[in-house]
Amino acid sequence: MNEHSMSLNDFVRKNSIYNFREPISPSEYRASAPLLQALIETKAFRRLEDVRFLGAIDYVLITSPNGSDRHVRFNRLQHSLGVASLALWYSSIAELSEKEANVVCAAALLHDIGHSPLSHSLEPFFFDYFGLDHHAMTTNIILGTTHLGSEISDILRHFDVNVDRILAILDKLEDSHFGFFSGPINFDTIEGITRTLRYARTKEFLPNPIDIVEASLFRSNVVHKHKVDYFWQLKDMSYRVIINSKIGFSADYLCQLCARENYKLLSREDFLASETQLFKKMPQLRRSLLSRLSDKYSRDTLRYYTKYAIRRFFINEAGDFFDRQDSDRYRQTKLPDIMPPLTAYDPNDDQLLVRLFQ
Repeated sequence: MNEHSMSLNDFVRKNSIYNFREPISPSEYRASAPLLQALIETKAFRRLEDVRFLGAIDYVLITSPNGSDRHVRFNRLQHSLGVASLALWYSSIAELSEKEANVVCAAALLHDIGHSPLSHSLEPFFFDYFGLDHHAMTTNIILGTTHLGSEISDILRHFDVNVDRILAILDKLEDSHFGFFSGPINFDTIEGITRTLRYARTKEFLPNPIDIVEASLFRSNVVHKHKVDYFWQLKDMSYRVIINSKIGFSADYLCQLCARENYKLLSREDFLASETQLFKKMPQLRRSLLSRLSDKYSRDTLRYYTKYAIRRFFINEAGDFFDRQDSDRYRQTKLPDIMPPLTAYDPNDDQLLVRLFQ
């Protein structure tokens, strides 16, 4: 095994217990992945530290973060480090060459680098007004064509990393590495769903993300199948009780309506701003989110019935797990629903949410 694989094995041994707050510590990525160290220290990547992982929902769920397990907000930087840590683990177990591991790990680390402040909560506004989305912005940042500069593209060039391969992987144009980028059971989803459910008070039911990657990679017994199936059921739960909950949808929608009201204050450049910078332009939005939408502005703004779609995730037993028929087995659908005005319900009456988080 080559020197690169040995250093990655050192990383794997140190990370049998997954740390959602710090999936990769500085000492570990400096020792095992100098490419990641260089990328992590760029201005473009550090910006993600001030972009909440779930966007508006983070502020509504955790109104007063204090660092304890029950009162911590996650950000896109932590999630990106987590996805990269799963890619590092896979690169070691699969004994990838240094050149291939660099492509895989860089793609994992940079997959969300183009997210706007408040993540998915605010992206519909930026798309409608400026034609911007985080996928295209990720490509632009990697190519060095944004006002954040060419730091990332320069680093990739310095380490002789194939940028075209990274972009093809992120655009799902390359179906390689067991679907861990292009399939439904991918590094991003595994890390993101387990992270989302870390907001729950009771965490005993949550699997280690590395266990899910391992089960999906090897698929050698029924235990592996049960682990991956259980993870897909957890994805449905996370959407049902958090992301598509009444308060979750309302928080996202309030962000978009507030941005539309203040569109003259916002520009294309704000897509790559931090949330601190954004809230300076829209301080009312921050106050409303931290009130859990109980303030007058929220109720005045969200005063109409609104159509929206609920995403549900289910297992199709016709898709064979052991033959890797994941696109057939792990399915999703969208169901239409009507969101009542805030005056018609109390956000604290989201009973599933209350039981999980309070």
